[in-house]
Amino acid sequence: MLIYATQPIAAVVGYTQIENVDRLPIVELWNRYGERASITKVDFMRYFDGVDEGCAILLTRPKRYAAPIRLDEMRSTHGLNAPQSYVVLREAHRDLIDHEQG
Repeated sequence: MLIYATQPIAAVVGYTQIENVDRLPIVELWNRYGERASITKVDFMRYFDGVDEGCAILLTRPKRYAAPIRLDEMRSTHGLNAPQSYVVLREAHRDLIDHEQG
């Protein structure tokens, strides 16, 4: 998963692997992951207001790029825009993960 930082940075700053996605009732989701969620319980419950279940995306092995990939470069070179939620990367986008390795 690519990690995009919004304005004023507007760049992909690194990547991480998705270890698992856990779908649970909201209260159970908070009980299991709330301490690691970087959000208050009030804001968490407000975010999930009106739904019965939510998802926790468990991340592993994060890597920060020494040279982030700017939004204009993502658009022109890689044909990608920063999504509002998520976008599935294809093998054709492998160069984004290999950004600093080759």
